[in-house]
Amino acid sequence: MPAPGPPPLVGAPPPTPATGDLPSVAGGLPPTPAPPLQTFASLLGSHPLPPPFCPLSSLPNIPPIHLSQVSTTTQDGLPLITFSPDDFQAAAAFNQLTLLAKFSSSAPHVNVFDVHVNTAWGLSQPATVGSLDPRHISIQLHSMDDLSIAWSRFSRTFNGQPFLLLRWSAAYKRHDSPQSALWMRLPGLPLPLHNPSFLKAIGDSLGRFLRSDDFTLKLKNPRVARL
Repeated sequence: MPAPGPPPLVGAPPPTPATGDLPSVAGGLPPTPAPPLQTFASLLGSHPLPPPFCPLSSLPNIPPIHLSQVSTTTQDGLPLITFSPDDFQAAAAFNQLTLLAKFSSSAPHVNVFDVHVNTAWGLSQPATVGSLDPRHISIQLHSMDDLSIAWSRFSRTFNGQPFLLLRWSAAYKRHDSPQSALWMRLPGLPLPLHNPSFLKAIGDSLGRFLRSDDFTLKLKNPRVARL
């Protein structure tokens, strides 16, 4: 047994412990440092954007047109380029098959809506879906049949968010409301007038006929024609 040391002095500070006597957390491990703060870029990287329905390379290009006249001048010190109305109309022919999905607040991510359009709308060819502005998504169809199918859809809701489906026109401006499609019911028609040729003539006399529903085409519900 070692000899006892000198008695402690009254009021003296406690002796400094040796290095091996330092306190530690439970289990004998040193305290874990706080994790570094995540940056905005790292948060974006952890949620990759969904891919579109079709790769960009598989989508058709906008067909070029021959420009008949281009006038370049200046106005208020800025360049002013003027195209002819005929050239504008020729280029606008491509967009006669363009629909616009207009959302009340903000549009969903364009790639998510792209997959929805091309998997749920029953189109014969993939549509080109693009973001026009925070509230509008453009849908470029590639045939009149697909335009009729898309524009006359019953459901105008995506992920619980309703939207308007409008048709682009040459006079369209983003603060305007272009043409919209609606379903019309014609009850009590004589049976011969359910012929699709008669129904198309009726529709064209009131606007522009798109199509009849399947019940009308099959004479399954002759009580009312729907177009």
